[in-house]
Amino acid sequence: MFPELIAKSVEVNEETVLWKYLDISKFISLLSKESLWLARVDTFKDKHEGIFPLEMKQILDKIYKDFEKEGKTKDGSIQNTSDFQHHLIKNAYINCWHQNLDENMVMWEIYGKTENSIAIRSTVGDLTDSVSRNDLKEYRSNIAFEPVIYEKLENIPGKLTYQSPFFIKRPHFKFEREVRLFLSTYSTSNPIVDTPIGIEISVNLETLIKDIYVHPDASNWFFEAVQSLIDKFEISVQVKRGLYGNQF
Repeated sequence: MFPELIAKSVEVNEETVLWKYLDISKFISLLSKESLWLARVDTFKDKHEGIFPLEMKQILDKIYKDFEKEGKTKDGSIQNTSDFQHHLIKNAYINCWHQNLDENMVMWEIYGKTENSIAIRSTVGDLTDSVSRNDLKEYRSNIAFEPVIYEKLENIPGKLTYQSPFFIKRPHFKFEREVRLFLSTYSTSNPIVDTPIGIEISVNLETLIKDIYVHPDASNWFFEAVQSLIDKFEISVQVKRGLYGNQF
């Protein structure tokens, strides 16, 4: 396990139940590659991802103005707060999970997208246990696994870590109840923006996946197809049909 990854939060602990809703192509990719895909933040639809909260931006603006007066940014690739934010975003990678005891029909519709979709049930402890130590070794100092805070950027006070903006989203996303596996490839000694659009981290599927659910409205043939996939990849988990819940 990577105990240092588990968020120090009253909202999340090792037993916290997590869900990932996937279309069938992404599910097959997970099974065949045995890896989680961490997408670069600027590939997300929400273009507010990674934006500095107002007070943090003001603090950084002052720092860079002081640097400018002292001539410290003259030859660097990062000249101001905007440059710094751009570099952090281009080096930030995230894999998203939904925190909930039960499945959620809103999440089915948004992230499953069609009736031919599946949901994986796991836990915080299982996910952190499943992740490859070797794959994370080079990122160890730049990894976090925490729940998202849903708040307006102007209401976030104080100095923050450079990871913090990637765990803040606007309040209207609160229904997602998101928990994120985050890593950064940013280097102060060699900051670059020519980075890959995603990073794959190897996982042990038997450890990661506790149950697999097919969309509540999926046809019988799709249920059987998913069961065949599980059998083909020799994963000892139960395939279940999703149920409409009362949690949305």
